[in-house]
Amino acid sequence: MLGSSYSGKISRNFLRNLSELFPKTLGTFQKISRNFFLNPLGQMQEKGGLM
Repeated sequence: MLGSSYSGKISRNFLRNLSELFPKTLGTFQKISRNFFLNPLGQMQEKGGLM
């Protein structure tokens, strides 16, 4: 009985932490991917190598 309530508490905490962590991780990933895609394209356009 003790084990099931303990694992339930852990999974509830885990889900709450995950829901708090996920937006931060997603925002960081979007920022990184935006920089990663925009920087090379911008540099290539400046050099005229894109067309």
